[in-house]
Amino acid sequence: MMDHGKTVVKRSNEFYRARADDQSVLVELLIAGGDSRIQLKSRSNLNAYGCRPLPQPDILSFASSTASSISERAYAVVGKAVRHLQSNNQFGDFESFIEKLRSKLKIVLGLGEETDVVFAPSGTDAELRALFLAKCVLPPPVVSIVVSSDETGSGMPCAAAGCHFNSETSNRFQVVKGEPIHGLAQNVNVRLIPTRAADGHARPSREVDWAVVESVKAAIAGGNTVILHVMTYSKLGTSAPTPECLHRIREVWGGSVQIIDDACQARISRAQIRSDLAQDRIVLITGSKFFTGPAFSGAVLVPAALSARAAASADVPMGFLKYTCASDWPRRFKRLRAKLPPTVNIGQALRWAAAIEEMESYFKVPAHFRSVAIREFSTFVTNCIGDRSNLRLLDQPCFGDDKDEEFSVPTVFPFLPLRDGQPCAFAEAMLLYRAMNEDLSAISAAGGPNQRRVFSQCCHVGQPVEIPRRAGGNAGALRVSADARLVSESWSGGDEENATARLRSNIAKLRIVFEKLLFLLDRLDELQSHERRTEAV
Repeated sequence: MMDHGKTVVKRSNEFYRARADDQSVLVELLIAGGDSRIQLKSRSNLNAYGCRPLPQPDILSFASSTASSISERAYAVVGKAVRHLQSNNQFGDFESFIEKLRSKLKIVLGLGEETDVVFAPSGTDAELRALFLAKCVLPPPVVSIVVSSDETGSGMPCAAAGCHFNSETSNRFQVVKGEPIHGLAQNVNVRLIPTRAADGHARPSREVDWAVVESVKAAIAGGNTVILHVMTYSKLGTSAPTPECLHRIREVWGGSVQIIDDACQARISRAQIRSDLAQDRIVLITGSKFFTGPAFSGAVLVPAALSARAAASADVPMGFLKYTCASDWPRRFKRLRAKLPPTVNIGQALRWAAAIEEMESYFKVPAHFRSVAIREFSTFVTNCIGDRSNLRLLDQPCFGDDKDEEFSVPTVFPFLPLRDGQPCAFAEAMLLYRAMNEDLSAISAAGGPNQRRVFSQCCHVGQPVEIPRRAGGNAGALRVSADARLVSESWSGGDEENATARLRSNIAKLRIVFEKLLFLLDRLDELQSHERRTEAV
């Protein structure tokens, strides 16, 4: 096992000696404090999400359902934050910095001071923290029920069971994926409830509700308490179970059930977050999906009543020490912080500083324009995909409860690319996804000027999601998404006519995205050969 304390001190000393205006330093800091998913691949210089820790203004990005590269304004905020932290050259100033981030996040989300914010490198890491909190307040044994288990993050079912979800933790410990986390997995059994049927179609909401109620009933009848993980807007746009189902569970079994709301896509209104917290639900959120902050910025929003009970616990699972440190937790958790490594996650804090900049910019835009922008995007994408015979929109069963805000319409659009009328296999969809994000002008030399222009344009879309096929195997659903940056960068600070024109111009760039995708679909065999040649170099 690595000597974590010595490693952190070494990195921190390097940080305080580094120049804040050195691009390589900022890049290194923006990928620090995460696991292998955020590290850059040597050939592409992209992370596992197809992003870079540098602004990429020339890329057409509609990939916020997966991740986005940092914006120029957020990158400037990171540089300013690094200069601030370096000017003091004291660790104590980091504690002040992280507490200011907690306060700013609560302000931008319209939350009261009584709400606690626990920071995490990713949404999946946030799930581990939420599991720990829930176990602090529920007597064992526990059944962890994960709703929409097939549409959440790929590591979430493992994390909900208290198991390692990757081969490396954010604290850079090597672990075995799928194995129990010592102490955290104890007395936890997991039950997965998918929201798609074996043929890939969305299950009716009443069927999902029934499965949830029956699972809760069976778990409690068996002498267990329940951690119920509900979904508010999955990576395919699903929210489940229905509010009516949750109301019934609260009325019948409230004292034996702790609800964790997976809102990691952050496609949820501030009013809904407040409502969840008022009902003592734990809310998971990220700054790196809808809000387009850099990848790996997660948080757990904890209602005050639950915080007070959890903070009194003095038990810390040994395996949990590999995933968190003292500065992740607010001061209320004094007893917990005393048992955690007294280290700092500088990269995580800087990524949250960038994400909060995007959030503040978004909420400065008038609410009516935000709503109009999302609706225009929704209409445009629906028509754009509907007009193309070899693209098929995936069915989306429900879109949540925010009828008076921008999320009353879908913001993530999963679709199946078709080849000879049939959905592409998942491996083919992955090939298309990677190729979309590359300059492929080299393989379109024989084409016309327009084709060469489209092939050279890098287009970042959401990673494919595996969808069962009737014929067997899995198809791959690609995704395009509306996001906060689309709205805030279109707004002109009061001139709504110009803002609307910019918005429509930005949305219209989706035509290039779909045009490139259709070109690639026609040349999939050639694309496979090109990728093999590239990998051989």
